[in-house]
Amino acid sequence: MKKYLLFIFLILTFACNNKKQTPPERIFPVKVAKAIAKDSIIYIDTIGHIEQLASIEVKSRVEGEMIKIFFKEGEEVKKDQLLFQLDPRPFKNQLHLYEATLEENLANLSLAEEKVKRNEALVKMKYISDMDFDSLV
Repeated sequence: MKKYLLFIFLILTFACNNKKQTPPERIFPVKVAKAIAKDSIIYIDTIGHIEQLASIEVKSRVEGEMIKIFFKEGEEVKKDQLLFQLDPRPFKNQLHLYEATLEENLANLSLAEEKVKRNEALVKMKYISDMDFDSLV
C-alpha cells in the first residue's frame, strides 16, 4: 500500500507542477529592397456591374435609318455636336415630290389666271354670264 501511495504522490507532484512553458520563438525571413517611385496600373479582377450616373434619352423628330454614329458609347458629347446621320434618300425623294406638286400647282394657277384674263373681256361684252365668270375666279 505504501507503494501505491508513493506512486499517487509522484503522479500528483508531476501533474501539479504547472509551469507555463513559453512557446518557441518564431523567426521569419525578411527581404529588403530599395524603394522607387513610378506610375502603376490599378487592375481589379472582380465580378459586379456598373451603373451610369446619368442617362439621357435621345429621340429623333423624324423616322429614318441611321447610317452613321459620330460618338462612342460612354464618351462625353458637347452642345450642338452632330450625333447621328440618318439616310437622306427618303427625305430627298419626299422633297422632290413636294417640289413637283408645287410646280403643278403653279402651272394650274397660271392657267387659271390666263382663263380669267381671257374671259374678262367676254363678260364685259356679255358673251358669257356673270355666273360662269364667277366660277372661274
